[in-house]
Amino acid sequence: MTNAVSAPAPADRRVRGVTPRLAIAAAVILLGAAAFNYRWAYGYALYHGHIAIDGRISGHGADMPSTAVACVNCHDPSPIAASGGRNVAPLTRASLLESHARRGGPPSAYDEPMFCSVIRAGIDPASVMVNRLMPRFRLPDAQCSALWSYVTSR
Repeated sequence: MTNAVSAPAPADRRVRGVTPRLAIAAAVILLGAAAFNYRWAYGYALYHGHIAIDGRISGHGADMPSTAVACVNCHDPSPIAASGGRNVAPLTRASLLESHARRGGPPSAYDEPMFCSVIRAGIDPASVMVNRLMPRFRLPDAQCSALWSYVTSR
């Protein structure tokens, strides 16, 4: 009687090779989801004023209080009521990504760089100036990207 150990079957070798690859793929997917959720949560906090952002009315020399320039103040939940009767567009996936005429300009749609441009400089995708009462924000790219992530998820 011999105590010879037989070689593993080919299927066993494949299972051992697949398991680490599957674990790596799952980790990459989970890390990507976590990064997206972080950006979304960061954008949510910016939008709702939980994280202060610097903004000022066009032509004014001083920043407004951060509680006054939170996006939620004018763009949510009932933009017209919240803005004192002004016609302010809701910031949603549909309102930003669908092409339609805005402020008397030709039809246009936003992408992330154009969204950041309108927030910083007040110029929309059709090169039309937004109302001067909308604050112009000094947002770093990471904050603008997070805000974009949040508003395009709604």
